[in-house]
Amino acid sequence: MAEELRELRINRQLPAKEMVEVVRDIYPKYDKTMQSKCERGDEYGIQIRPDAMKALYARFDPAHRSKPKKKGDGHKYTCRISCRLPDEQYFLLQKHTKADGHRTMQDWITYQVRNYLVQKGEYFMNKTIVGINYKNKHTGEFSGKTYNYFCELDAKVGDIVNVPTVNGDSVARICEVDVPRSRIDEAIIPIMKTITAFAESQEG
Repeated sequence: MAEELRELRINRQLPAKEMVEVVRDIYPKYDKTMQSKCERGDEYGIQIRPDAMKALYARFDPAHRSKPKKKGDGHKYTCRISCRLPDEQYFLLQKHTKADGHRTMQDWITYQVRNYLVQKGEYFMNKTIVGINYKNKHTGEFSGKTYNYFCELDAKVGDIVNVPTVNGDSVARICEVDVPRSRIDEAIIPIMKTITAFAESQEG
């Protein structure tokens, strides 16, 4: 909610005073100080109420449609890191990470952390490396050049998996497992992505 409030103000270049006036129609004691704290809700432990946020969208961004809440996604990663950035840096970072193919900020942060740990020799030393062939969107066949990925799955040759690419996830088939790290160019290791999920269908 804090991110939505901050994005609305910055994207629409809204004076905080105008936003405060809208919320005051519902909550008369709302002020600029409260607005600032709500924009940094993770720091202050507060957030703007949904009805107030709805009123702001109705006034300043009528076409907005709130994203449906996602059910638990079953992610196995429970450890969390975060940082605070100036608004300008934050939105520039979002722009460039998406342009580089990272769908979410978490994807980008995970990518950076893994690269850092690889450089320190602390990560992927014992990870499985596999070879894959992408599925041709036109023919449906798995062919072409073999690409290498790290793999967190107990995969075997012939398994169909989802593989991350700069253009989003693609479907591929495992054509080789336990690829020796010595066969991989050391310059490639830090930028290799990781397979974490089987494809919904295991049919070729």
